[in-house]
Amino acid sequence: MKHLAIGLTFGTVLIILSAAEVLAQEKTDSPDIVVLSEATGTRKLRGHILDYTGDGLQIVLPGGREKMIPPDQIVDVRLGDPSTAQRGARLAIEAGQFEKALSIYYKLLSSGAETRAWVQRDIRAEMIECQRALEQYDQAATSFIRLLEDDPKTPYFSSIPLVWLGGVPFAPKTLEDAKLWLSSRQPTARLLGASFLLTSPDRERATEELMQLRENPDTTLSNLATAQWLRTRILKASPKDIRLCQKAIEGLPVQLRSGPYYVLGQLYAARKEHRQAAIAMMHVPILFPKQQRLAAESLLTAGKSMGKSGLHNEAVRMYQEIISNYPKSIAASEAKQRLQELVNQSKES
Repeated sequence: MKHLAIGLTFGTVLIILSAAEVLAQEKTDSPDIVVLSEATGTRKLRGHILDYTGDGLQIVLPGGREKMIPPDQIVDVRLGDPSTAQRGARLAIEAGQFEKALSIYYKLLSSGAETRAWVQRDIRAEMIECQRALEQYDQAATSFIRLLEDDPKTPYFSSIPLVWLGGVPFAPKTLEDAKLWLSSRQPTARLLGASFLLTSPDRERATEELMQLRENPDTTLSNLATAQWLRTRILKASPKDIRLCQKAIEGLPVQLRSGPYYVLGQLYAARKEHRQAAIAMMHVPILFPKQQRLAAESLLTAGKSMGKSGLHNEAVRMYQEIISNYPKSIAASEAKQRLQELVNQSKES
């Protein structure tokens, strides 16, 4: 009986060890996935990604052949075996727990557990998303500059934390850093610096830089520079400014349109074209809900514009959405006040 017990225990151990080996093998062999754009649609390519930069993606296919994929063919890149930490951070982001996700990412990078350079860059891009959501503009800019230094053509360009809202407080060191970015040989760094300095004492220098960047041959860069420059035109908005902003938006990838849509809404509101202002502003919370402050401020402007257009029920819904979805935002306080005013008006009538 003792021998049988020992045999069963040993067999059980073997089964457990075998299961562990299978799981480990599945994790190791789980292929990375690249979604490619082709004339007939999209196609998934599986393999082991060696590197992913703005110059393209290098992958080893299942047969062992290496392939270099041009950046313009890449639609999406999916890591086949994200660590437990990275999966946890992504779940936290989906749940809106940005502080938790950021903490996980800091620990993951500092631990040295993730050695793949392209995965490290992917993590930094996701960290920027968290920092933007938490309004940590200084840290987000520093993270992005690091991405840029590592890869000037970074495929994570859409994570650039440009400033679109006024009244954002910056520490003196951040403004000093922004001046350094403004002097960079890298035009993307200059764009970022100009966006930070546009409401500072260095406003004139930042405006001049944006005017130069508007002529940059990179259309994405020039369109963003145009939208940033139009922040200086809001108080004296003209139909020409609105057309310029619309053209800039049309020339940008969808993932970079949040700030320009906000500027377009501001331009319309300044000209008292309130319905158009509300339509422009609604693009932000619908398409970019994770950009929390920008989404909340866009909803607030949309609510004001709808109220001025006599669409009081729609305005109520905008204010309620701010209070419900962005309760900790600065906009939520004003939304509560305006909502109460509308309720009082409704009772009086």
